[in-house]
Amino acid sequence: MSRTTIVQVRAAFNAYRRQLDTMGMDTSQIELIHTTAAGYRVVKSDGNGGPGTRTGGHLGFTASEAYTVLMAMTRAMNFATTWSVENFERVNR
Repeated sequence: MSRTTIVQVRAAFNAYRRQLDTMGMDTSQIELIHTTAAGYRVVKSDGNGGPGTRTGGHLGFTASEAYTVLMAMTRAMNFATTWSVENFERVNR
């Protein structure tokens, strides 16, 4: 098993932001924060959690947890976006 690095977490965060951009959301005020006490979080400039995150934007205490959560959210948003485009008529009934 390999170790998850901060570089991988940042790459997952960038993929998350790109997906939000694709969905038309403003990502200019969203950032990834890591502290020893609170772990990894995605927060907006007003202190609230980023879209799709748990309370306070908490992703996990380890890089591995944060990476897994970011990738899961990104894949879910990608699936929802792709599905709604492919099934436009079903969505807009």
